[in-house]
Amino acid sequence: TLTGFAYIVELADPRAKSFRLSSQTYGVRLTGTKQLKPGLGLGYLASYARQFDHVNNPNDYAADFAALEGTAIMGKWRVGGGFEILG
Repeated sequence: TLTGFAYIVELADPRAKSFRLSSQTYGVRLTGTKQLKPGLGLGYLASYARQFDHVNNPNDYAADFAALEGTAIMGKWRVGGGFEILG
């Protein structure tokens, strides 16, 4: 399954504006499973996103996010691992 996403955070509350942390994030996520043989499968996840300053945020920044995960599926058991990178 391929999914696109966007998170837009606009802090309009006067008490929160002093933090000036408004941001916008856009990305994609791919997830799925593959049966290798009866009782044995593989699950996977890959995601990438990019975040930018937004509206009243005085900080000029951009940050990347990436994640990869793999899962071995053996009957009712699952064992997996992964890593994330936030720039």
